[in-house]
Amino acid sequence: MPAPSLLTLTAQDKDSPRTLSARRGGTVSGTLIASAAYTSTQTGLTFNVPPGGTAQCFVAVTAASGTGGLTVRFEMQDPTSGNWYGVCTASAATISVGSSVYSVGPGSTRTGGMSNYSALAYQYPIVGNCRVVVNHGDASSYTYSANVQVIGPG
Repeated sequence: MPAPSLLTLTAQDKDSPRTLSARRGGTVSGTLIASAAYTSTQTGLTFNVPPGGTAQCFVAVTAASGTGGLTVRFEMQDPTSGNWYGVCTASAATISVGSSVYSVGPGSTRTGGMSNYSALAYQYPIVGNCRVVVNHGDASSYTYSANVQVIGPG
C-alpha cells in the first residue's frame, strides 16, 4: 500500500524556517504576520498550496488609529524566475477593529450575507509558493495579525 500523500505548509523565514504537514484531505495552519502595531505594508511568510488546495487567510485587527485602511492581497511565486505576482486583492479596505477571513481556491464562492468573509479569485485556484501581503493605505498605525489555513484536496 502506498504512503498517504502529505499536504505541506512551509513558513520560510531566514532565521527560523519551519514546515508543518498534514495528511491529504487535512489542514495545516500557521502564523504569517505576528500580532503587532504596523504603519507600513507587511509581507507574510511564504506557504505552499498543493494542486486542488484552498488557502484561507484570517486577519484580526485589534487596534485601528487611522483612516488609510488595510487591504489583503494573495501573491504567487513564479517557480522559474522567483518573482512574485499578485493574483487577487480584497475589494474593500478594512478600516476598523474586527476579524476577516479571505479564501482562495476551488469551491471558494463569494458570499452575500457574511460581511467578514470574502472569497478572492474563486475562479482561479492558487498553487505552489504563495504569500499574503497586507497593504497599508497610509502611515496610520494598525495592530493586527494574519494567519493561514491551507486545506488539502480531498
